Amino acid sequence: MTTPTREAGLWPDVPGLVHGIVSVSPPVVQCDGCGARFTGGTLALTVILSGITFHPDALGRGEGRRMCRACWDSTATAAQPAAVG
Repeated sequence: MTTPTREAGLWPDVPGLVHGIVSVSPPVVQCDGCGARFTGGTLALTVILSGITFHPDALGRGEGRRMCRACWDSTATAAQPAAVG
């Protein structure tokens, strides 16, 4: 099971690994939006179970951020125009 933690600031990526992987021992993946870090038993489980993902639409726009669902949702909400009414 992954464990979330929140601390100020983003850690640097591990050189040679995919963006958002900030440690391999222990394995840690970090959200670019809120800075939440998740760790699990293995690197593969941490990446999969953390829920911190690259958004396919954002990748198509050249935006390579890895974020948790709450941050992607808030980004999508902020990007939508206000309802007229």
